[in-house]
Amino acid sequence: MEKKHLVLLILLALGVLALRLWFVFSTPHLDSDAYLGIRIVDHIRQHGTLPTHDPLSYGGRLLLVSPLFYYLTAGIAWLIPPEVATRLLPQLLMAALPLIVFGSVYKLTKESDAALFSAILTAFTPVAFRVLFTFSPLVLALPLTFLAALTAMYLPKKRAVMLFIMAMLALAITHHSSLFLIGGVAAYLLIARLERLRLAKAELEVTLFVIFIYLWLQFLLYKRVFLSFSQVLIQQNVPAEIAAQYFFTIPPISIIAELGIIPVILGVYGIYKYLLRVKNKYIYLYIALSVSIALLVWLRLIRPAIGLPYLAVCLSILAGPVFVLGRNYFNKTRIAAKPWLWHGLLVLAVVAAMLIPSLYAARAEQRATVPPELYAAMEWLSAKTPPGSTILTTISEGHLVTAVAQRKNVADSYFILTRDAARRVRDIRRIFTTPFPTEAVELLTRYRISYIVLSDSARAQFEIADLPTGGMPCLSKVYDHGRVAIYRSQCRLEVTA
Repeated sequence: MEKKHLVLLILLALGVLALRLWFVFSTPHLDSDAYLGIRIVDHIRQHGTLPTHDPLSYGGRLLLVSPLFYYLTAGIAWLIPPEVATRLLPQLLMAALPLIVFGSVYKLTKESDAALFSAILTAFTPVAFRVLFTFSPLVLALPLTFLAALTAMYLPKKRAVMLFIMAMLALAITHHSSLFLIGGVAAYLLIARLERLRLAKAELEVTLFVIFIYLWLQFLLYKRVFLSFSQVLIQQNVPAEIAAQYFFTIPPISIIAELGIIPVILGVYGIYKYLLRVKNKYIYLYIALSVSIALLVWLRLIRPAIGLPYLAVCLSILAGPVFVLGRNYFNKTRIAAKPWLWHGLLVLAVVAAMLIPSLYAARAEQRATVPPELYAAMEWLSAKTPPGSTILTTISEGHLVTAVAQRKNVADSYFILTRDAARRVRDIRRIFTTPFPTEAVELLTRYRISYIVLSDSARAQFEIADLPTGGMPCLSKVYDHGRVAIYRSQCRLEVTA
């Protein structure tokens, strides 16, 4: 590796980090789902252990999460303010991803130019900016997954074996999406077998051992889910009524836009080239990962928001070997004497097809963060309502109720180990939309709802301008700041003899 490539790689990582930090720290709040993770980190800082019971979510329920990401954040939060740690750590992890991709492509091609090209594609993939304002273990699972894949290429070297085992064990306690790597490794072994490629005995033994240990740890962590529910773990027990919002079908043109047109074109050509014409067992690993993830997204077995970031990185890595093929072809043409033309075309392509769409995606995600008016309303609830109150909001705002207002919610977007999630989703819609006071009172009584928050998000989701039953005597508006209104509910259905 030449020194200039190392300098450029470091500048790339620092530039991406600076860009992501600018977006995050110039935005008042994160997206609403991030506040579940923030509550978990706060609990670890106060009690030293991961919470297993949440007294506020769904009015009280079991909580089951993978621990590594939250303990890591809590440890950093002892050194710097927690509100800084929860914004800084995800951006550091995402900025490290291009470094891992560089190492992976360099191992595949032995070409620093190709490795740097793939690192740039990874850094400015639009879908990578879709997780800009999240606080989720996914941002740790992504670099860990591809670090494990990188170390797998160096098996059966002794250091590689230890790093591979450590990375896989860390993945097992980070995020359930790391199951992608297990599926990809299994498919890789199958392809290698079909192509009659020789695998070292130690490589096969280590891989099978790690797969067994990984699955065993997953069962230990999520045994309640496996024993209690028929739904696939990675689908997260999402109710059918809102499954379309989570497992939606994306038009092909939108998928290309999210992944980046350059990684898609070059990555798909790389799959064709190396799967059907050229044998390379290490490239087969990333081909297997790409195909398995694409199939899972297409079959709606995993959320696109989880699968597409992994697919984007895989395609960016596969674009590296194709870059070498393209450069070699360019060197055979008459314009090979003008290398500036080659580099100029690459810069224009990356800026037009990757950087600009990424900035657009970042702006879109910025607009989807928690509005200051809604956050202020949650702070009002925390200060002005009794501690035992139950607050009704949309599903997407449920974590704000528990984290900011510190009150019980009716439901939120964490559905694992929740048996009546589908019923609650239907009942929430009925409360916001029913024109019948008797039905509204029955539902308000069932969930002991004390306050109802009517935000712009609720108005748009349920297509209402105000509560249809807002004129009921037992409902009174106690907070009205333009875009957010709060109603106090004293509605109770009493049965008399």
